[in-house]
Order: sequence, then C-alpha cells, then structure tokens
Amino acid sequence: MGKIANIFQRGGHSVTKYAEKPLLAILLRIVSEKNKSKCNSANGNKVLQGDLDHIKEWADKWKMEFNVDKCKMMHLGSSNPKSNYTMGGANLAITTEERDLGVLIDDKLEFDKHIRGIVNKANRMLGLIRIGFSCLDEEIFMNLYPVLVRPLLEYCVQVWSPYKQKYINLIEGVQRRAT
Repeated sequence: MGKIANIFQRGGHSVTKYAEKPLLAILLRIVSEKNKSKCNSANGNKVLQGDLDHIKEWADKWKMEFNVDKCKMMHLGSSNPKSNYTMGGANLAITTEERDLGVLIDDKLEFDKHIRGIVNKANRMLGLIRIGFSCLDEEIFMNLYPVLVRPLLEYCVQVWSPYKQKYINLIEGVQRRAT
C-alpha cells in the first residue's frame, strides 16, 4: 500500500491517505507520538471522533464530499467500548463484516465466509467446465484449470491464508474434485 500523504497531524495523532483506495477512502491511523502505541485510553473514542470531524473539515476545505452512507465502522476486539461515531452530523453505520479488494473479513478478523465463498465459486467453475465441454480430455482440462479455477483459489491468499485445518480441507477438496 503506497502512502500518498499525511492529511493532518494534530495532538500527536496523524491521519494518512493511501493510494490503492478511491480518493475518499482514507485509512485512519491514530498513533501516539510519545510511545508509538495505539490510542487505548478512555478518551480514545473522543480522539477518533475528533479526527473524523477534522477529516470532514479537511474534505470540505478541498471541496470534496464524503458519502456518509458508504462510510462504516467495524468494532474490533472484545474490550472495544463500541462507541457510535458521526461524520458531518450523520451516524456511521456499524458493520460486522466488510468486503475490501474482494476479500471478506469479519469483526473477529476471521475469513470463514470468504473461504467458503471462494470454494463455492471454484466448485461451480469446475461444474461449468465439465458441463461446457463435451469432449473434455486431460489436456484440455489441464489448460482450463489453471486459468479458470486456480485464480479463484489464489486471489489475495497472502491476506486470508488458511491456517486452520478445516479451511485447508475445503480448498484441497476442490483440488480433489478436479482430479
């Protein structure tokens, strides 16, 4: 992820914009300058709300608009106070799962739904290959599998890398069905 610029720094906290996301998708990074640790104090939610307000002011200054309906808040961690946040006077929606760059992640930082979804897509693609080719021999299949099925199983694997045996078994099940 290529850092474009610090949008602002205030009170030892910085908000940084990254290049891979659309213009208005801004990644918030709240870091204490004193000890470089995350802001976990009791006033952390006030600091985050202040930063959201400051981002809104910055966007208004540069004649940009946030679509608040598309802005969401995901609470992570069991000790999270689950505060409500606003932007421009409108409450941010709270979500328990979000898809970003094609990868589905939930508030427990698990990829169960994502892995099950890609396994289903890969199995459907295998079925389409078998139905669509009446004279499917090994040579044709060896050309189709790496082009149509493997990319479904390997897309962004660095992010959601299966580490639980049940996920590994699901993915290997697709490969077993293919042979």
